[in-house]
Amino acid sequence: MKANRSRLIFAILFAAVFLAASCSKGERAAAMKKQIEEKVKNGISIGASRAEVESLVDSLVIESQKFTRYNYSYDVSQLANIAKLHEPTKIISPGVKGYLPVRMWKVDTDYRYLATIDINLEFCFDENERLVDYLIYQVAHP
Repeated sequence: MKANRSRLIFAILFAAVFLAASCSKGERAAAMKKQIEEKVKNGISIGASRAEVESLVDSLVIESQKFTRYNYSYDVSQLANIAKLHEPTKIISPGVKGYLPVRMWKVDTDYRYLATIDINLEFCFDENERLVDYLIYQVAHP
């Protein structure tokens, strides 16, 4: 009986230590976001064509993870809200006529909020599909 109890206590302690060690507070996501910011900043410049941006996105690999590129959108009505929420000082130019949403799913977890963290990019283009600006931000969700 005592042997079974001590095994059970050991198993519970081992599981608790393992879970605590494997959980994060979002540090990996923050580090990956910095890497992405550097690669985007060094990889393209304002005025780049949509094709150049798509090529960069397709070539981006951070810690063996790639981005998922979504359909180009001409509905820019939500970009100001996204910018205000994630980068309060960022103002979306009125010249933005479309954007390319890009996501990297499940880059980290935050055990404090039981959340999964994704990294999102929104590349903003003018009427000639030239890069005007971009947003890089994290989204935490259950």
